[in-house]
Amino acid sequence: MVVGSSAHFLCQTNAASYVIELHVRTARVTVTALPESFPRPTWWDGPSPRRHLLATATASGSPIVLVADDDKVSVWAQSKQTSRWEQQPQAVAIHRDAMVRFKGGSAHGEVSAGGAIPIKLEWFAERSGAVLIRTYGHGFFWLDLASMAIVRHFSCPKYKFVYCPYEMSLSSWAPTFASSF
Repeated sequence: MVVGSSAHFLCQTNAASYVIELHVRTARVTVTALPESFPRPTWWDGPSPRRHLLATATASGSPIVLVADDDKVSVWAQSKQTSRWEQQPQAVAIHRDAMVRFKGGSAHGEVSAGGAIPIKLEWFAERSGAVLIRTYGHGFFWLDLASMAIVRHFSCPKYKFVYCPYEMSLSSWAPTFASSF
């Protein structure tokens, strides 16, 4: 994820999870460990589970990590006072039932009858604050991070992969890259 003049990366290992920040203009790297309580992918999630996503709650804001499970998307954030990551999620961004209601179903209808629906976090758009969420068999949802509400649903049964645009202009980075070479 790119915010201002920094690139942020979420790095997860079997032992721990980290947020790595590369300050492009100063060529400085900062590594911050996420708490031990932070959920890490498990072997059954597969090589690309898309259950974790870096985002910002506001444009050019501090990084947050969204974590999806079968029932909800939760928000992990840094403490404003200490800049350390909180030990527990700050909030629940959205529950599965809210997605079902937005689609026009009931929480006790077709979706919940079969149990959980895997929630995948596809991408984040900084300018609009939108997160694209995929639920297999039930389509895609746009989550607005400012309101923590689903604002759109659409079905794409024919498409397995989603290609999404990037909302930020990288033109401000061009002079930095040119001066480094």
